[in-house]
Amino acid sequence: MKTAIKSNYFNEFENVKALQETKGKDPDQQALASLSNHSGWKVLKAYIERIMEELDNLTKTQMTQGVPFEEIGRSTVIKELTKDVLRRIIIKVQDAVESGQA
Repeated sequence: MKTAIKSNYFNEFENVKALQETKGKDPDQQALASLSNHSGWKVLKAYIERIMEELDNLTKTQMTQGVPFEEIGRSTVIKELTKDVLRRIIIKVQDAVESGQA
């Protein structure tokens, strides 16, 4: 037995669409995305990038001063781990901005 489409059938799709739009917005992501619009974020990002450059220069300085290879290797590993953490901070904010635009 066939039945006719109910008059409120298409209204249900509107409800689903509204739920999908609100469900995808994470308050933490929104906060991080809004952070990128502030001048403080630009200052902090430049500071983080400067720290990463200084870490690279520190390793070069150790090499020119004749520091033993073992110590250079140890400080290089620590330097790269530190730079990775700093990069993840920047990427976290950038990802939040991109997810807010989608």
